[in-house]
Amino acid sequence: MNLPTHRTLSDLLSEIENTLKHGLEYSYWIVAEISDCNVNYKGHCYLELIEKPEHADTIIAKQRAVVWARKYAMISTYFESVTGTVLQKGIRILCRVSVEFHAVYGLSLQIIDIEPVYTVGEDEKRRQEILQRLDDEGIVDMNKELNLPDAIQKIAVISSPNAAGYQDFIQQLSANSYGLQFYIALFPASMQGVEVESSVIAALDDIYRHEEVFDAVVIIRGGGAKTDLRWFDSYVLAAHIAQFPVPVISGIGHDKDMSIVDIVAHTSLKTPTAVADFIIEYAADVLFQCNDLFARLNETVYHYVSEEQRTVMQLHHDFVHSTQSSLTDHKLELRNLAQDVSAYSKQSLYKALSTCDRYSYQLQLVGKSMLSSEKDKISSLRQACAYNFQTSLVKNQHALEILSSRIQSYNPEHILKQGYTLTHNEKGSRILSVAKLKQGDVITTRFADGSIKSIVKK
Repeated sequence: MNLPTHRTLSDLLSEIENTLKHGLEYSYWIVAEISDCNVNYKGHCYLELIEKPEHADTIIAKQRAVVWARKYAMISTYFESVTGTVLQKGIRILCRVSVEFHAVYGLSLQIIDIEPVYTVGEDEKRRQEILQRLDDEGIVDMNKELNLPDAIQKIAVISSPNAAGYQDFIQQLSANSYGLQFYIALFPASMQGVEVESSVIAALDDIYRHEEVFDAVVIIRGGGAKTDLRWFDSYVLAAHIAQFPVPVISGIGHDKDMSIVDIVAHTSLKTPTAVADFIIEYAADVLFQCNDLFARLNETVYHYVSEEQRTVMQLHHDFVHSTQSSLTDHKLELRNLAQDVSAYSKQSLYKALSTCDRYSYQLQLVGKSMLSSEKDKISSLRQACAYNFQTSLVKNQHALEILSSRIQSYNPEHILKQGYTLTHNEKGSRILSVAKLKQGDVITTRFADGSIKSIVKK
């Protein structure tokens, strides 16, 4: 058998390496998105670069890349000083690379330089595109159009439970000088890194299920690098907040920086402490209004009561004077009337006593007659009841005898004595049909004077 001309794998890979080395330029400037970024203990930075079409998540190109330690320290420091962010997953970079090929490790890109100005422009471009999209959809100001309640007391807080900013927020609210009380429910979420978008949205979804409970939603984070703010420049997160049915107050920014979440929130403040102060002063303003209304109400009531007291005193004086005058005028009339009434009363009393005696005698006669009649009726009813009871008892006894005879006729012992039999299987269940039997079954047939066992043969 003649084998075709062949070569070793290493020879082929060596030829590929030489072809790439001589066929490509020394370096190229490329644009790519970082999908993974890790720095090992030696200081080498290993990345995975990808390319996606605009407004889509499908990956159309992917390649490993490395920045060796001797360049990474210089490149990363300069990149962070210009952009305010470190090299990390999710950002787009313009980098100068050389193509490397190794017989064991395959193809990779070696990053020689990165132009940070491009990333700054890309981040700002992405922010502007997100804001324009929110504006085009008409939702950018939806949360701002919600009305804050008269006092913010029931607060849903989205934050990391271990964040210093959250602790500062709680301390500031609880130690307020007005003695105001607040109800706070924490909905934990990540405040930095790639999990910001998904965890904050999950927290919003949890709050939405109880939206009627809360006056406002507060999103706060503690101190951190300016780079952490880029995770809040998310269209999906901003769209959720903009359309949320409860006012959202943000406290995630820095003195000079504002994220897209800050822009779409109902109220944006710089720090968690500032958010707490805003809520305290907002509630205190309502408290002041209530105190002012109470003072004005108290003054009005006092004035009204004073006027009414003067009116009542005058009425009392007039009433006493009028009453005394009326009493004097009517005393003589009452004396004369009393004499007339006394004489008339005696005459009427005599007539009434005479009438009562007559009615009393008539009532006695009628009562005796009615009593005698009722006694006769009761005697007749007693005799009728005794007769009806005796008749019913005889009928019921006869019916019971008939039922007893019928029940006795259905007694299995009586049926067996008439020549019938009962058949049971081995479990004691009655056999009601031949179809229930099969060859080999053991059955028991019961007669009136005993039973036998049989084996079914066919």
